[in-house]
Amino acid sequence: MKKFILGLVSGVIIAGGSVVYASDSIEALLFSAKYEINGEQVELPNEYQTLNVDGHAYVPIRFVAESLDSFVTYDDNTKRISIDNKFDLNKNGIRVGQLNVESNENGSTVKGKLYVGQDFWDNIVSSPSNPNAMIDPGIKLDVGGNLLFFDGKGHYLGEVPVSKEVIAKGEQIRGFEVTSNDNLSNYEYVMLAKEFPQPRALPAPPDIGTYDSTGQVGVGGIEVREDNGFSVINGHISLQVDGNYQTHITLTFLDEIGMEIGTAELVSDLHGSNPENGLSISKFETAGKGDLTDYKQVKVTINSLTPIN
Repeated sequence: MKKFILGLVSGVIIAGGSVVYASDSIEALLFSAKYEINGEQVELPNEYQTLNVDGHAYVPIRFVAESLDSFVTYDDNTKRISIDNKFDLNKNGIRVGQLNVESNENGSTVKGKLYVGQDFWDNIVSSPSNPNAMIDPGIKLDVGGNLLFFDGKGHYLGEVPVSKEVIAKGEQIRGFEVTSNDNLSNYEYVMLAKEFPQPRALPAPPDIGTYDSTGQVGVGGIEVREDNGFSVINGHISLQVDGNYQTHITLTFLDEIGMEIGTAELVSDLHGSNPENGLSISKFETAGKGDLTDYKQVKVTINSLTPIN
């Protein structure tokens, strides 16, 4: 990964050090400095240097920004350096932030920014048996995902797709504006799901072991993690009815004695298949209010199955 040594100026007078010539216009001195960020001692990585230019300390802006959970991008064409610390949503190196949701007579308008980091491209290339590993650096392609919105009680409000064209290398920030027919303005939690393209691990048959009372919908491979008062839930879902349906189900999470500790709604378009013709299995992602990580059982309830023509 290419690192750009960029500096911040601080009014510190420094003496001594080794001389470095940048282009033929300035004289810079290397010197040893210790860094303390938010009260903690931080070691400067070997690929960075601290410089003294005309008595001012120049520190590596990427090192400082990333130590403060911010992101830095550099556009060589425009010579623009962008710094941002408001990318709260992160999936596999794709980050979304600076969200602004406004309601209108037709639903909602969602504005924000999408960040793609070098770690995203590294994950794509290093993923085993991944067809996306053939992506050539420098080509243009679409990157994005879906934003899922939930209210303060964990009820699903709706989702919007986010997609921007980027160049397949380095770090980039792109602004976006999308619309929804749903009123999303009173959301309390939002998550990034269905991101693309994404690394694909070697396939393994998922275990679908929990079904609703009718046996039409089953789930399995559920993983739960807590995030800011909500729980992010990932797993697999199987619809055992032939055809395409918009599904709305509720997952009820139970403790060791069968008491409910919370719920999560899942709304998704699924392709179903009668078990006699083979299982049709998809991945799902959703969220629920509260900490559901200590659950012992899951109950599946179908709220609606609506055929898609």
